[in-house]
Amino acid sequence: MPSHRSQPHTAFTWAALLLVIVASGALPAQAGGVAGTWQGVGLAQLAESLTDMLGRPLVLDCRIDPTTPITLNGSGLEAEQLLAALAERSRAEVVILRESVRLAPPGRRAALQAAEEARAAEIAKAPARLRRPLAERQAAAWPAGTTPRELVSQLAADAAAPLAGLDSIPHDHLRGFSGPPMSRGAILDLVLAGYDLRAAVTESGLEIVRLDPKAEPATPPRLDPPAKPPAEAMADAANARFTLEAAAPLDQLLAAIAAQTGLTLEIDEESLNRRGIDPRRVVRVQVEKATREQLLDAITEPLGLAWTITDTKLAISAGSSPPADGPEASEPRPD
Repeated sequence: MPSHRSQPHTAFTWAALLLVIVASGALPAQAGGVAGTWQGVGLAQLAESLTDMLGRPLVLDCRIDPTTPITLNGSGLEAEQLLAALAERSRAEVVILRESVRLAPPGRRAALQAAEEARAAEIAKAPARLRRPLAERQAAAWPAGTTPRELVSQLAADAAAPLAGLDSIPHDHLRGFSGPPMSRGAILDLVLAGYDLRAAVTESGLEIVRLDPKAEPATPPRLDPPAKPPAEAMADAANARFTLEAAAPLDQLLAAIAAQTGLTLEIDEESLNRRGIDPRRVVRVQVEKATREQLLDAITEPLGLAWTITDTKLAISAGSSPPADGPEASEPRPD
C-alpha cells in the first residue's frame, strides 16, 4: 500500500490487505550490489551519502577522524562488504545496530550490540511513564559544538526521566549531526557510545553507566535494509490516519499493519495459547481515520490483548484482562 505524505490517510480493504501481506515477505538480495566509486572523499561526507543506501544512519564515533580521505570502488559489493572495506580504510570497526550503523574504534562491536539488547530489555520492563517517551522517535540532529552533557541532559528532560551520572560524561564538543528519526533511547546511546557509556533504564529513570567490555550480544543484528527505511515508514505512520474494514486472521492482519508502519511483528503465541486465543482466528475490525495507536487498540482490546512498540518492534501478548466482547470477539479460523 503506498504512503501518502501530502495526504496522510491510508485506506485498508481486504483486497489491499492481501497485497500487503504478500509484499511483507523476505526481500530478495540486491542484484549486483552497490553501484558507486569514491575517490579521496572525506569519511564524514561518504558516511552521509551512504545513509540512504543502508536504510539507517551511518554514524562516526567521535574518536574516528571524519576528514580521513577514502578511495573506494563499491561496484558489485553488497552493503556489508562495502562497510567492511570502508572500515579497513578508516581503521575502524563496523557495528551494525538496529537503528544505526556505527564506525567505532576496534573492539567495541560486542559491547555496543549487547548494550542495545540491554536497553531494549530494560525499556520493555520499565514503567509506562518511561517506556513510552524513550521509545518515541525524534530527529537525531544537533549543531556542531554541542556538548554531550547538555545533549544527554536535554534528551532525558524530553523523556521526563530523572538522570543520574551526568558527571561521568567527559567534557567535549560534538561534531554536527543530522540523521533520520530514531527512538529517544537509541539517540541517548548513540551519543554516549563515543565515551564507552550507555543510558541504563531503571525503575526511577536513567543512569549513565560504563559499557561492559566482556558482554556478548545474544542475537547480533544483520544489515538487511527494507525497501523503505523503517525510520521513514514509522515517521509516515506517526502522521497517518488509517481507515480499515476487514475480517482477517489476527496474525496476518497484524503483520500487514506492522509492514505498513515500518515495524517487525513479534506475537507471544504461548501467552495467547494460555488464554485460548488462536492467532490464526479471524477477527473483524472497522475503524475510520484512526491513528496507529487507535488502530492497534481496535484490534487487540476486544480480545484482551496488549501491544507495545519498542524501537522498531511491535510486540503482541495476552494481557491480564478478559476479552471485551467475550468468546464472540473472534471467529474460527478459515479452512
